[in-house]
Amino acid sequence: QTRSEWMIVSILGVLKAGGAYVPIDPQYPQARIDYIEEDTNCKVWLHETELSRFKESKQRYANEPVTSSAKSDNLAYVIYTSGSTGKPKGVLIQHGSLVNLIVNQGKLFGIRQEERILLFSKYTFDASLEQQFLALCNGAALVVLSDDLLLNTRRFAEFVNHQQITHLHATPSFLETLTPGDYTGLKRVIAGGEQCNEKLAKRWSELTVFYNEYGPTETTVTATITAAALHKNGRVTIGRPLANLQIYVVGAHQQLVPVGVIGEICIGGDGLARGYLNQEGLTKEKFIASPFKKGERLYKTGDLGRWLSDGNIEFIGRKDEQVKIRGFRIEPGEIEHALLNHEQINQAIVLAKENES
Repeated sequence: QTRSEWMIVSILGVLKAGGAYVPIDPQYPQARIDYIEEDTNCKVWLHETELSRFKESKQRYANEPVTSSAKSDNLAYVIYTSGSTGKPKGVLIQHGSLVNLIVNQGKLFGIRQEERILLFSKYTFDASLEQQFLALCNGAALVVLSDDLLLNTRRFAEFVNHQQITHLHATPSFLETLTPGDYTGLKRVIAGGEQCNEKLAKRWSELTVFYNEYGPTETTVTATITAAALHKNGRVTIGRPLANLQIYVVGAHQQLVPVGVIGEICIGGDGLARGYLNQEGLTKEKFIASPFKKGERLYKTGDLGRWLSDGNIEFIGRKDEQVKIRGFRIEPGEIEHALLNHEQINQAIVLAKENES
């Protein structure tokens, strides 16, 4: 489906019926679509043709409100992410995890009925869940953005101002293309989905409340958040865990590491996915029994971070980007941070390349 109110209606219909929905972009390669269809063994396809049939015969359906029979441990949605094997893997998220996210975010942001929240993300990206249900579960307005507006920053600004958008949640790379002073009605701006740099946080923080979020799809969109992204050391942090989630920074043997020491970020609590669809081995590898709380699980993110002395977390980079040069352990993320502090550099990526010596 394309971006429209019918896409939202379809999602709500599936959830209220007790089913789980699987978003598929029509622009995906056909082989990927076929793989997801086979992997999920889906029972119903909701596409434009099916919607047209419904609209033609909708008078035959009852108008009474439908009471959902879904329970907290029922599956809500499956979102496919890239897999190291070349085949996408389906992440299984339950209703309870989504409710935990929305209740916490609603309180944190102070969402009121007069708010107007922009549906920025595509419905195949899990950030769309946060945007949709922050609005719908708090009685606020959800404003659906068309894809073509993303390609024209002037028209995007006109749309946001005309629609009186108060809540903008987008990727740092997109926020980089915008001029903060053009968006006078925003109450808050949230960066998520990518690593946020110091310059971006400073630019937006000067004009509005700026949040930085972090969270893998496997932990239901957002696991940590901060409204004070710029730390006193000049770096950007990803904040602290949401309520009912736990963050552990661990070493190579799953032991907790001290404040200031880099380790792998592991996440526990109510936001964890069930696992990966039809991939029991990968689920066991990534979702492990918690060594810190009996009977609970942890998700191994593969991301590196460290606790700061004030209780915030600094994101360093990916675990598998770490390299050794002449016996020294090098974090490319550290070098990227240094490069990004230069006033003439907007974006940077550091790669290790082998040469003859």
